[in-house]
Amino acid sequence: MSIMPNFEYLLVMPSGNIRGFHDEETAKAYINNYYYFRTRNNDVVGAYEDLTEDFDDIANVICYKIGVEEGECRLYNTREIIEKIQDEVIFQDEKEELISKLLFNPSEINTFDYAIDNIFTNTDSIDIMEPYGDPITGQ
Repeated sequence: MSIMPNFEYLLVMPSGNIRGFHDEETAKAYINNYYYFRTRNNDVVGAYEDLTEDFDDIANVICYKIGVEEGECRLYNTREIIEKIQDEVIFQDEKEELISKLLFNPSEINTFDYAIDNIFTNTDSIDIMEPYGDPITGQ
């Protein structure tokens, strides 16, 4: 089967929702926006404001805590995921439906709802996280 996905990359959010992207830079921008809006949520800020004495530092603390509690966003190569699914021992009809959705409309899929989170976990993700902090001081 020739694989021609609409998107080169699949981004799996901590919730298990999947988004398709044509390039890594757009996926990075999406992740940055995701965390930006999460740090602006008043409920989230209120829950963590006691963890820092410096208000300027609160966004860093919130992002760190969100990552620890919810998990991180991970980017995968669509073709690698499709190959892993083709090797899975599941019914052919289910396999074809899942591959079709991943190829053409990945936003319809949640990895937990389709019980495919293990496929993503067992596949190497693309490291797109930016280095954080000062490498000399560790801050």
